[in-house]
Amino acid sequence: MNYLKRTLLMLAFLVPTLSHGKGYMTGLYDTTATVSGVFVHSNGGVTLFVKGLERKAGSCDNIGNVHIRADNPAKSHFLSVALTAFAAEQKIGLYMAGCEVIPFWAGTATYPIISELWIIK
Repeated sequence: MNYLKRTLLMLAFLVPTLSHGKGYMTGLYDTTATVSGVFVHSNGGVTLFVKGLERKAGSCDNIGNVHIRADNPAKSHFLSVALTAFAAEQKIGLYMAGCEVIPFWAGTATYPIISELWIIK
């Protein structure tokens, strides 16, 4: 019984929970989303603070903070695009791969994991 409890606890805390579907968080060409801040985590992940996103059915708990995973091979490109949009005060487009609990932010709220990011003039 202890083994089963330990295994379930490890799964609950160590395995990232991906939930909800993939999809566009903004329009492809028409968007109101802007980057209002950037947080680089010590593990290499990046959280973007985004304003102007509308909650859609099946969206994550917290849509104002979107996350770029540390293991994303294009992470440096995402960060470059995000910082360019922030500095130029341009709109961005976002596509999410799913939702995940980000341990740094504590709690059980899920955050969008970004798989596509673009700038709209």
